[in-house]
Amino acid sequence: MANSPLHQSTSGPQSPVVNTDGNVEIKYDLSEEKFAAMLQQQQKDILQGLRETVCGEQERTLLEQKLQAVQEKLANLQKSYEEELQRRKAADEALGELKGQVSDEQIKQAKFRLKQGDTAAAKQLFQAVVDKEGTAVALAAG
Repeated sequence: MANSPLHQSTSGPQSPVVNTDGNVEIKYDLSEEKFAAMLQQQQKDILQGLRETVCGEQERTLLEQKLQAVQEKLANLQKSYEEELQRRKAADEALGELKGQVSDEQIKQAKFRLKQGDTAAAKQLFQAVVDKEGTAVALAAG
């Protein structure tokens, strides 16, 4: 059974160390159905915003572009779903690259929330690093 896959799972905020001699699959709490529901909710929210919001031409154009992007994702759901999983995997890997720039606890929490489908913590952490690095670069250049 040398070729049979090893299946491991864990839950909770802990990030276990896993030794493997093969591929590791990270499961995100995002089924295709959940992804479709998320897109449908985004579409509904954007449509509601277009109907109810009194906004300038620039803001209206932005909302229409967002709506078009969401509708394209819904039209190509399987492809969009796979792309979303790839983005989350890339974000997870990028969070690991932040070691030494932010606390291990911040990275751990952002990774946990990312796996739960919440990308906000990862975005905030990336922005914090950009802000911090931008300040350091400005000080060094000054």
